[in-house]
Amino acid sequence: MMRFRKLLTVVAVALVGAVILGMPPPAKAAETLAISLDGGVTWSTATGVLFAGEHKVTLDVAGTGFAVSVTGTSNQPQPGALQSQISQISTTFESTGVTPVVVPTVFIALTDTSFGQVSGYATLSSSISGTSGAITVAGLAAFQSAQDNNNNPGGGLTSPGITTPFPGAVSAGATTLNNSPVVVPTVLSGTQVISGNTATAFVISTPAYSLSNQLEISGLTLASGAQLQLTGTTTLVSAVPAPAGLVLALSGMPVLAFGWLRRRLKK
Repeated sequence: MMRFRKLLTVVAVALVGAVILGMPPPAKAAETLAISLDGGVTWSTATGVLFAGEHKVTLDVAGTGFAVSVTGTSNQPQPGALQSQISQISTTFESTGVTPVVVPTVFIALTDTSFGQVSGYATLSSSISGTSGAITVAGLAAFQSAQDNNNNPGGGLTSPGITTPFPGAVSAGATTLNNSPVVVPTVLSGTQVISGNTATAFVISTPAYSLSNQLEISGLTLASGAQLQLTGTTTLVSAVPAPAGLVLALSGMPVLAFGWLRRRLKK
């Protein structure tokens, strides 16, 4: 009995060591966040590079009578995770003057490369929601997500209406998703929740790949002191099949049940 326990201990230690030695080191990736005002020919960009842990990059752009502030995050890298995700969080449009201001068309793009958490059959999801207050003229917002097996930054983003599109836009091997436009509610005072909507598609992900998304908003007029906040999220989730052992066990259940029934009838 003691020999058996020692043998189990040795095997467990060996397995743990094999797992630790086999784990890849944390990769390094760079997130790029970009804002283009009124479909301009140049982008304002910010890039953040971090090792293990949350990746975050921020960008503030001032327009005439308003400001745009965005924080982009990425869960890359997280070895062993069952999903890859990037988000534009705290995307805030805010008036800075004492009179209403017409916000020009704004494009906000976020991209990150070298994802490897999800491989093979997967689901790409794209969602957007938010809140608004003191909006005098409603606007439209469209959110697009892309997954690019060529690992290009911005791969798959089409950037309609922009003279100089986001670097790497429209590349082979990319899947893009477009949500239905979010109509920004007309709210003369107070805060109103903007209902979210989601789109999904099935993809075959091949590491290393990039994830990107882009928010476009147009036709918006902000009252003095008004704010609009939108959150767009792109997620790639593994479509995990049932374990082979479980499938085998389930396939054998009818045979076992038949044998049990025969034994019961003989008694």
